[in-house]
Amino acid sequence: MLRFDTPIHPGEILREEFLVPLRLKPYTLAKKLHVPRTRLER
Repeated sequence: MLRFDTPIHPGEILREEFLVPLRLKPYTLAKKLHVPRTRLER
């Protein structure tokens, strides 16, 4: 059984899995996902 002491913030996953590898800015990713930019920045 895996145990995680500290949960990973969703923003960290977005940054590490999408923004950095694809060289996207939050605004660009939000536009492609059809969500407000503020939703990604929280």
